[in-house]
Amino acid sequence: MRHVRVLLFASVLFVGFSCDGLTERESCSYRQIGTVRQSCLHELSGIAPVNSARKFFWALNDDDNPNSLFVIDSTGKRCDRDSVTGVPDRDWEDLAAVRINDTPYLVISETGDNFACHKNSFLYFVTESPCDSNGRFDAHLKCTRKITFRYEDGPHDVEALAIVPSADTALLFSKRLFPPVAYEMDLRNTDTSVQIAHRLCIPAGIHPELPLDSWGYWPLQILADNWITGAAMSSDGTMLALLTYRRIYLYKRESGEPWRDALQRNPQRLGFGKLSQAEAICFTKGNSSLIVSGENTPTPLMEISLAK
Repeated sequence: MRHVRVLLFASVLFVGFSCDGLTERESCSYRQIGTVRQSCLHELSGIAPVNSARKFFWALNDDDNPNSLFVIDSTGKRCDRDSVTGVPDRDWEDLAAVRINDTPYLVISETGDNFACHKNSFLYFVTESPCDSNGRFDAHLKCTRKITFRYEDGPHDVEALAIVPSADTALLFSKRLFPPVAYEMDLRNTDTSVQIAHRLCIPAGIHPELPLDSWGYWPLQILADNWITGAAMSSDGTMLALLTYRRIYLYKRESGEPWRDALQRNPQRLGFGKLSQAEAICFTKGNSSLIVSGENTPTPLMEISLAK
């Protein structure tokens, strides 16, 4: 299937997109719970729940910022930060929280590639430090595993990562391909050589492919709906949320069902209110809601309730 790469300059067109005008298939059960105001998080691109303390979240910046992870509370206030030893930030994008052999880890995706020019991308596994009731942690953050990988069909700009809870599979989603493509990578291979992320499928329900000659007529919301900027997997592995600049696409998986099949069913569409550049998403502990935020401080911290 033919795909179209969109030039970087188009990204400036999305400022101010929101969930206004949602259809009857979409939910707008959301509320603003806080505001991220600190300039040190001006390019907030990834967020994940803190394992050891409720109502706290890990957060990171993208695009050549200091290699730091932050802890923020549910009001958006910064509580602590630390550099990740030995891990540069070429263009960090997403952040996932997983447990491996009962040890909590944070997985940083070094997958940003606006011009599709990087030969390799990386996943960094960082042992999560326990946080106290004030959101502060004592131990330094260290990378304990680094995975170097490529996509089977060449470089891509990828801003969305989800880790299956068993921690044996990574799902990655392209940003600048039309329609967007899901890639899958086996994490059980402990070989230090370059791994391959294989094309999995085209997720259903985001937007159909458009002909090349229609470029001059594409409404901006089509671009905003197609560019996947973040992903999150529920801790029980039954829900996958894909974030775009305009809305969330929520996919649900039956017990034992491969994600390839689950991604072929039309998702539930969820609104999140007004965000200038939505790029960070995660499930709360217990999977009862989603948290969404984005770049350009001050930026709202939104909570989207999920129907039980």
